[in-house]
Amino acid sequence: MIITCYFVHYCTKVLGGFDASEYFTERKWATASDGTQVPMSIVYRKNLVNLDGSDPLLLYGYGSYEVI
Repeated sequence: MIITCYFVHYCTKVLGGFDASEYFTERKWATASDGTQVPMSIVYRKNLVNLDGSDPLLLYGYGSYEVI
């Protein structure tokens, strides 16, 4: 049996001087009070963020995980 997988990767140019190499993205997992693992996507600009907890955070949630 031969299994073939294809991955399509494409980029769309963003106007306004955006440079993707200046940003970092990562996936973290938080544990909810009921033990459920909830994924978090974190995006930040490399040269503007201190990861020591001293910078402010914009936390945005939506209804998939019953966030109110």
